[in-house]
Amino acid sequence: MQRAAEGINNLNGSFNLTFTNRSAADAQKIIDFLVARGGFEKFTWTPPYKTSAISVFCDKWEEQYVAHDTITITATFTKVYE
Repeated sequence: MQRAAEGINNLNGSFNLTFTNRSAADAQKIIDFLVARGGFEKFTWTPPYKTSAISVFCDKWEEQYVAHDTITITATFTKVYE
């Protein structure tokens, strides 16, 4: 079997993130940021252990209410190829 790259941007650039046990105020700032981009607008983000920022978008996130004033957010950032 022979394998070959499909297209010029063949590597999947998807990052699953968890913002664990944030205060309600901090969690709301994250959610507001994501909502303001409407699930399609790109923004700049620097992956952990990297020195260069990349362009990503986030069209999927979830909120989990852990306690009275604690929220965990999970989100998927997808790399933008332009």
